[in-house]
Amino acid sequence: MLPASKWIMGGRLRQGRFMGSLAGLAVAVAVTGCGSGGPKHVTKKRTGTVGHTGSTSATSATSATSATGSTSDAAALSADQTAEQLAHTAASAAMTYGTNNNGNYSGMTAAALHALAGTIQVGPGAGNAYITPSGGVTILDSGAGFTVTATSSTDDTFSIGESASGTPTQSCTGTASSACQNGSW
Repeated sequence: MLPASKWIMGGRLRQGRFMGSLAGLAVAVAVTGCGSGGPKHVTKKRTGTVGHTGSTSATSATSATSATGSTSDAAALSADQTAEQLAHTAASAAMTYGTNNNGNYSGMTAAALHALAGTIQVGPGAGNAYITPSGGVTILDSGAGFTVTATSSTDDTFSIGESASGTPTQSCTGTASSACQNGSW
């Protein structure tokens, strides 16, 4: 099996086979690092297999401690990773919206994204990552591009979009202990 860093490029799976669970993928991301403040120690709970050779994986119950060993830093990192996943889900729904509207994103709202992907939470609640009803979706260049922004339960934000020329964009805001390091994730 290739190292996790060989499988993951820019938040998307590289062409090839990845056999296993999303929990295994989340651990692969955590182990390869999430910026300079990424986890330094990962405790694995054996529950399944990932990869071609049947190597063990970890579940979402994996616990990670940061360089300071703080449980709250690990919780903040986990909350940010959830917001990152939500931003990717929202961007995928936005692209579907654009496809359904002849390549135009005009009129796209957080509610419209939720209608396309029911796992997208619109507005804060229950300590989950969310897309804000106003400001979570930005339409660029008269509908030719978009940006979607997910907010974590720690108020860090993760944005993904596409410019009018089709160039992907990605940015974030966060604290020193977050998955956002110097505006990138």
